[in-house]
Amino acid sequence: QQLADAMPGHQLRQIYDMCVSDARDRLIAMRGLAAEGDRAQFVRAAHSIKGGCGILGATELYGMAAHLEAVGLDAAVLEGTPGVNPLDELAAACDRLERILGSRV
Repeated sequence: QQLADAMPGHQLRQIYDMCVSDARDRLIAMRGLAAEGDRAQFVRAAHSIKGGCGILGATELYGMAAHLEAVGLDAAVLEGTPGVNPLDELAAACDRLERILGSRV
């Protein structure tokens, strides 16, 4: 709400679009990092998503990224294993945020 009060709607939308785009780019990288087993870079990418979403108040994405940061690769269910992949959930949350923002324009 503080951001919405501080700037015009179109600027706020640009910031949210940039946040979602950044999260999607990092998500793509995280899939590769998980496949490579690069724990440190995986956690850094999750931390970066968490930071951007925290500043903007994108609470769902923030919470998911915080979980991935805390648990690391152990949370990244790799292809072929049962269960819901948290990276897929993060991508779906990006889609939901885009839909919400689109409905407010």
